[in-house]
Amino acid sequence: MAETIEIIEEEIAAVEEKQPRDIEDLSRAVEALIFVADEPISTRVLAEVLDEDRDLIDSVIEELVESYEERRGGLQIRQIAGMRGLVANPKG
Repeated sequence: MAETIEIIEEEIAAVEEKQPRDIEDLSRAVEALIFVADEPISTRVLAEVLDEDRDLIDSVIEELVESYEERRGGLQIRQIAGMRGLVANPKG
């Protein structure tokens, strides 16, 4: 949890300073926000919070979805009513 908070704080600082983000950092930030959200979160909200282009956020999410599928773990990112959420993998 402390690592997630640190990632979010770094992302907030980057937004405030308008620093360019490394794609891996952006991916970690998107994953952390999906994880800590109480309910599924839209790409629009993620793009606004992270001050990034919505298409870039969509691309990052798709890579995360593929990554979760490849590792065949207990969690997966699912699209729920047009938004993304972290759910238990029924096959995990």
